[in-house]
Formats: sequence, C-alpha cells, structure tokens
Amino acid sequence: CFGDNLHVDRSIAFVITLNYFIQFMRTSTLMFRSSTGTFYNDRYKPLVEGLVNVILSILLVKYIGITGVIIATIATNLFICDIVEPHVVYKYALNTKATAFYITNYSYICVFILCLLIVQKFMVSRTSLFSEFFINGSIAVAVAMIPLLVLWLTNKDFRECMQGLVAKIVIKHKL
Repeated sequence: CFGDNLHVDRSIAFVITLNYFIQFMRTSTLMFRSSTGTFYNDRYKPLVEGLVNVILSILLVKYIGITGVIIATIATNLFICDIVEPHVVYKYALNTKATAFYITNYSYICVFILCLLIVQKFMVSRTSLFSEFFINGSIAVAVAMIPLLVLWLTNKDFRECMQGLVAKIVIKHKL
C-alpha cells in the first residue's frame, strides 16, 4: 500500500519483480553481445519480440488485466530473448553451444520464482507501516539467503568468486 489512495495488488508486484529479475539476468548476455559485436545475427529478434509482445499483451489484458501485459513481457523475454540472445553469443562469438547457459539461466529463474512464492506466502500485512516493512524485509532477506548458501556450498566457482570479493573488501578497509 502506498499512501491512502494507491494500492498495488500482490500479483502485480510479483510479476513486476519477476520481470525485473529476468531483465537483470539478460544483462550479461547483452553486454557480451555488445562487446563482441554480434548484433547482425539477431537482427530480426526485436521485430518478432515486439510483435509477439503486443499480441500477447492485447490478449492477456482482456482476461487478466494489467498483470497480463507484464506477463506478456515476461513470456517474450523467456521464450524469445533468453533463447535467441545466448544462442547468438555462444554460436557466433564463442563457437560453442549455449546448452549449459540455458540450464543455469532457467534454473536461476525457477529458484527465484520459488523464493518469490515463499516470500509472498509469509508476507505480513495490516500491521504498522514500520513493523510491516521490517518483518517483510527480514523474511525476504532470509529466503534470499537460502539459495545463496546452497550455491556457496555446492558451486566451486561461486565460492572462489565470493572469496575474492571478500578479500578485496578486507584489503580495501585495512588500508
């Protein structure tokens, strides 16, 4: 709830958050594509993406409302952008297949959706604004830490990256 007159439905907040995460996950591929200059190979993707997004948005807004428009954007990102962009980078810049990237990327998206559902299930409402913010923030942080801890324990690359980051922070603050 924002003020007395504006209330955002949880479903809208859910899909906006999911859309933001999917956009965030695309940035590494887009930056790599920009640095390798492989724009030509996916030149028709924006046209197809835009056309499908508009058609899906019109269809879904009739049945779901404004949430349907965001769901259409999520669908085009997942089924067009997140397939074509990595394919182009891996095929034309790295000369390999993007299969491992797809598995990792869609796994992270599934874990994020699961975390969102868990957070949404345990959200507290109808308390004071400060306590609601504090409790819900604590729930969100706790739920977000679980996948990070699993990654820390199971993924050697993630552990090494985090250890390097912590070492840089420690060195910076000692100087």
